[in-house]
Amino acid sequence: IFTEADSPWIPYFRNEEIQQAVAAGVAKESFPDLSGSRIRSIPYADVVRCPALNPDTHECTIYEARPLDCRLYPFLLMWNDEKDIIYLTIHEACPFTFSQTGGLAEALSSRANILAAEMQTPEMIQSIVSHPGLVMNRLPDTRLEIALYHLTEAVLQKKTDLILFLPQDVEVFREYQSSRSTLSDLSHSSFLPHLIWADLLDYRWTRLAGMFCLFATAHGMTHLALPPFGGTTPARGGVLLDATALAFLRLSRLNPPHIPSRMDNVDEETALLLQREGYVIELASPEYLYQRKAIVELSGNKFRAERALVNQANRLQPKMRPFTSVDTAACMALYDRWAAKKDRGDFDAMMCEDAKFAHQAVMSRWMEHGVIGRVVEVDGVIMGYTFGFPLSLDTFCVLLEMTDCSVKGLSAWLFQAFCRQMCDYTFINTMDDSGLDNLAFSKRQWHPVRMIPSFRVTRS
Repeated sequence: IFTEADSPWIPYFRNEEIQQAVAAGVAKESFPDLSGSRIRSIPYADVVRCPALNPDTHECTIYEARPLDCRLYPFLLMWNDEKDIIYLTIHEACPFTFSQTGGLAEALSSRANILAAEMQTPEMIQSIVSHPGLVMNRLPDTRLEIALYHLTEAVLQKKTDLILFLPQDVEVFREYQSSRSTLSDLSHSSFLPHLIWADLLDYRWTRLAGMFCLFATAHGMTHLALPPFGGTTPARGGVLLDATALAFLRLSRLNPPHIPSRMDNVDEETALLLQREGYVIELASPEYLYQRKAIVELSGNKFRAERALVNQANRLQPKMRPFTSVDTAACMALYDRWAAKKDRGDFDAMMCEDAKFAHQAVMSRWMEHGVIGRVVEVDGVIMGYTFGFPLSLDTFCVLLEMTDCSVKGLSAWLFQAFCRQMCDYTFINTMDDSGLDNLAFSKRQWHPVRMIPSFRVTRS
């Protein structure tokens, strides 16, 4: 019995269930669409009822042929409030739902797990995808029990194609970033470290469980560029787990079976949360965080080597000034000279070529997005450049730096001079070392106050 003719509680019949109901005595006219629909209710006193209900005995006349929608009760297939995850839901108003202690009745608790598995078999997924009317919108007096990620991914597959991440999407990124309950200390929690590689990686995004998910594809392989973030619900952990599960399902569909799905640039808190849920975490290259004041002053014995390098460069009277677009050609010529040298450390030819794209992108496209650039001149010739951006209210991030290797100490001079000008910030983040031993050694020489751990997450 229902209060309204269009009540969402009226059961849905799939096409084969309609045929069975008609064979059991329900009029064919009771179904608006014979390929699948909710049954048409009929008047009963001052309410309406299902045509299969015997009004005298209140028994179902097609009980043995009742549809899945009825067989599931008091469980239901229902969207969450954001309508991006399908749950096996329980109707709390059912008198048999809870035990005397207030918890879910033992028989129903066991039944929930069985139904959740059944709803995600390939056959059932295919049927529900063909009959999306089986999944209801969230209704009062219902409790979300078990998230059905595989079913959700199948139903939403055509609706959530990944969107190309373009410059105008930076505002979308920032909108989700501002809704975080806590901000990661990692530089890759910001959009700029990703967008400078946009010429080499195909960045795309979508919303999963109400969170922003950024995917990156290179050489036919796709990974999550950073953990899902954003969302307005206070239960960050649960939402993050939902979004991560959906994102890994998406990765498993995009990548070949032998390629393990992965998520990069994961902060420690998120990594530990995911590890408790069965994900595998692996420590990646850490990021280097420095006290800006210490870099500017270079006082004490531990900075003796850096002071000597800066003093050596000072003899050439280098001058630093803001970068302008006119400087691009001279800066890239400097990069080409550096890349042509055989003693460029761990960098191989491919890494040099890839990095060149990032340097060009910063100079040509991203200055309007908050990037701050400086060049250093010796005798009026550009001998170095550096770029960075505000990572947070107290931390400035250095994106990249390049100097002429033939000028002894110029790299140290430029780093100190750049830090001196960033006087509004307490800390300087120089990002990670990309696993390069020489770069790691150089960054450790400046005595970071913290090595910010970064993790790679995979699904076991």
